[in-house]
Amino acid sequence: MSVSGWRESESIFHEQLKMLKPHGLTAFGTALGSALRFVNVNRLQTGIDHFGSGRYPFYIEPVVIISITDGNCLTCPQFGAVNEIKVAKPTAIGNELIGEPFRWDQRLYSIVLRLSGTPMGKVSPGMNIPSDSSPIDAMCIATGGRSYSVSSHEMLAICVESIVQKLQQQGIILRFEKYGLTEQTAKQKFKKKKNGELASVGGKSFNSDNWHNVTCIVHLRASRSYPGHWPIPEAFWLDRNMISLPARKAHPVISFRCESSEPVCTREFTGSFRMPQSGHQFIMRKFIYNAYNYPLLLPLIEEVKMDLKAKNSHSWRLRLEKYLATVPSYYVQPLKKAFTRLSISHSLLEPDQMQ
Repeated sequence: MSVSGWRESESIFHEQLKMLKPHGLTAFGTALGSALRFVNVNRLQTGIDHFGSGRYPFYIEPVVIISITDGNCLTCPQFGAVNEIKVAKPTAIGNELIGEPFRWDQRLYSIVLRLSGTPMGKVSPGMNIPSDSSPIDAMCIATGGRSYSVSSHEMLAICVESIVQKLQQQGIILRFEKYGLTEQTAKQKFKKKKNGELASVGGKSFNSDNWHNVTCIVHLRASRSYPGHWPIPEAFWLDRNMISLPARKAHPVISFRCESSEPVCTREFTGSFRMPQSGHQFIMRKFIYNAYNYPLLLPLIEEVKMDLKAKNSHSWRLRLEKYLATVPSYYVQPLKKAFTRLSISHSLLEPDQMQ
């Protein structure tokens, strides 16, 4: 059977889909790995991941993989019954640049059918279906999805409705880790919201014990006339002498530092500086990400807005050069585009001048 490509029409896809026939068996990890390799082929061709150039939250290709299983033990031809899912890392060129087989905009949802001969209790519309206790749940959580333990036909309908709702939520997965000392005034609970705000993965609420290290889904607006300027920095300093790029994590790990102020302010880092330290901040939560090391950049921009002649002063240009020295080289194009709107030019904004 020929597999329809990414550029084929939807009718051809459905035609090929109807021709699918089950044959033999395979391990769950092998099947999942094959699905991920297929959807990631197009990413390598389009370069949407921008390896070594920062991560752009507004350039995504959302993928949802839904598995249906009976909840029995996992098996593989070599080892028989196993307690964990192992997905082989793809060997195609480019896959060595990421540590996991999935990406930050790809989710795995698993419907685990545990149907019994007798009813398991009353089912009400909109009820919360529990997660399954099998190893599949851990794999789902790793991608930002979840599993559903379905014990009745009524629960199956609720489960399908829940997955359909999640299909309409486009977003990325970020991991936040507390950095530095804790301020008592910073122990605030997050609330699930949309359009650029944070929501806990799996619908679990945050409390004072787990806010230090959380995985969040950042919901993105589906339609915007202008997507944005700034990438999320890489977790390393990009140097021209590097022979190869370090493998990045599927979900960016962003360290935050709390400061005692009103209102509570958290500063965000990724470890992107040239020295072995946290790097410069680029986010203020609510998830409004700014330019890299924005505390140095924003005052410069404000001065130009107040007085257009300020950009011609020697002191202002020296401060701009000081700022550009702290910026990764892949920020030159976003910065140049933003500065063009303010009629600001500088020789250091040329690609061959950035170190």
